[in-house]
Amino acid sequence: MKQFIALLAILPLILGLLMQIGLAQGNFALTVRAESIARDCREAAADAGGFSEALRTEAASRLARAAGVSPGEISVAADEDPTADGSLRYRFEIPIRRLVAAPALFGVKSDKNSGVYVIEGTIRARADEE
Repeated sequence: MKQFIALLAILPLILGLLMQIGLAQGNFALTVRAESIARDCREAAADAGGFSEALRTEAASRLARAAGVSPGEISVAADEDPTADGSLRYRFEIPIRRLVAAPALFGVKSDKNSGVYVIEGTIRARADEE
């Protein structure tokens, strides 16, 4: 009987951890996909000499599809024109809805069970290097 009671106490924790592993893998896949999309947009901006409005809109749309959110929830801040040294700054913010698989089990409030994945950096524009 003691073993059964111990099982009842431990089983929810084990199941919660198993669910967390699956969620962590899903969130990792999202970040890898977001990095790939950001890299494609970075390269296109470097070739074009800046992040045009169309490129920023396309980036937000592709990131939104990958994250399963609306494009309005994606933040894309990037330079349209290179700075004096020819660099372009960019910042993509992608919301992640669930960080903990079983928030009630681990004492995480639902309003705290989300985050933002940020991709930012600087690249050099290649448009006028020829």
